[in-house]
Amino acid sequence: MNTIDSVKDIATKAKATVDANATKAKAAFEANSTKAKAAFEANSTKAKAAFDANASKAKAAVASRKGQIDSAVDKAATFVDTKTKGKFNAQVTKVQDTAKKIVPAE
Repeated sequence: MNTIDSVKDIATKAKATVDANATKAKAAFEANSTKAKAAFEANSTKAKAAFDANASKAKAAVASRKGQIDSAVDKAATFVDTKTKGKFNAQVTKVQDTAKKIVPAE
C-alpha cells in the first residue's frame, strides 16, 4: 500500500466515524427534543389550570366588591367633573359608565 492509499484509507475511516457520531448525535437530539416537548406540554397544561383557577378567584373577589368599586368610580367622576366645572361632563360620564360595565356583577 502506498502513501496515497494510506491517506485515503484514513480519510475513509474518519468519515465513517464522523457519520456514525453524527447519526448518534441526531438520535440523541431527537429523543431529548421529544422529552422536552412532552415536559413543556405537561407544564403548560398545569400553568393554564393554575391561571384559570386564580383568574376565577380574582373575578370573584372583584365581583364581591362591585359596590365599593362603583362608589369609587362615582367619586372619581364627581371629583373630575367638579375640578373641570362640568366642561368634560359627557366624556366623564362615558368613562364612568364604561368602568362600571367592566366590573362583573356578583
